[in-house]
Amino acid sequence: MIFPALLVGLPMLIFEPLPGSAASWFPAFWFVATLVLHGTMGAWLLMEYHQFAPYITAKTRLRMWRTRAYR
Repeated sequence: MIFPALLVGLPMLIFEPLPGSAASWFPAFWFVATLVLHGTMGAWLLMEYHQFAPYITAKTRLRMWRTRAYR
């Protein structure tokens, strides 16, 4: 989860965008988006593998709610 964000963030620090350029905000945004999305995927995989009780409870209740809504 950290490695992809480092692959994006390290070049951002080494090759800084020109100050005042139109897209100078984009490298920082891309770094944060990469970190958040990979962290979310890693947390989801961890919860799926270890079957944490609150996660399974929420998953079951959501499935029951969806089946009731379609009937």
